[in-house]
Amino acid sequence: MQAVAASTFCSTGLRARLGSRRCAVSVAFFLQQWLRDQHCHTLYITPGSPWENPFIESFNGTFRAECLNRWLLADGQEAQTIIEQWRQEYNHQRPHSSIGYLPPAAFAEKSKLSLQLD
Repeated sequence: MQAVAASTFCSTGLRARLGSRRCAVSVAFFLQQWLRDQHCHTLYITPGSPWENPFIESFNGTFRAECLNRWLLADGQEAQTIIEQWRQEYNHQRPHSSIGYLPPAAFAEKSKLSLQLD
């Protein structure tokens, strides 16, 4: 788990503060200790306070506007199919301004290649 945390910080940069969503207790305790060892302070988001996490709220708004509000879904199978099609488009075709107008998959691949070159 330490290698995953270190790799994540290497690819995104170590920040002075880090916010996160809820996770398993054992993972949370490990991550809190590891962050303290790295001299990084954690920020806690109050449950039920979406204004404290604008990134997920932005995604939720996009997901609702571009996917859920466009379809009247008949059943769970149809919902899975439509949502998966939207997810593939969102991650592999749709450019995102926050990552240089690349789709997330292309940005991740570019980031992975730059880490291998370092």
